[in-house]
Amino acid sequence: MEFEEFWEGTKRFLEKGVELETITKARFKAEFDRDAGVIVVVPASTGLPRDINKGDFRNVYERMKELRRKFRDIMRPALYQRITRNSSYILPIIRAVQTEGGKQKTLEEEKNVTG
Repeated sequence: MEFEEFWEGTKRFLEKGVELETITKARFKAEFDRDAGVIVVVPASTGLPRDINKGDFRNVYERMKELRRKFRDIMRPALYQRITRNSSYILPIIRAVQTEGGKQKTLEEEKNVTG
């Protein structure tokens, strides 16, 4: 899949917000801010928002494609951390989009569950 198509799918996936976790099981919330055109990630540990712009996201996406040609499991910690400093948040987002959310919950579903 070409990047632009994947980026559009990512924006749609993150519209309502999702809660994901990194490979080290650190939980974070992610959603797409249409006004700023960035992904906003809020780690549960700090509660401080971080922005991920399209360029940073593209770099990780392209690096992942490159590594997939060489390695079967690119989610191994040794590879995972070499991609970029923001990869700990970007890679779970990419993986969730690729699996159409997999077993991850959207924030809206979480709100409905908790009342």
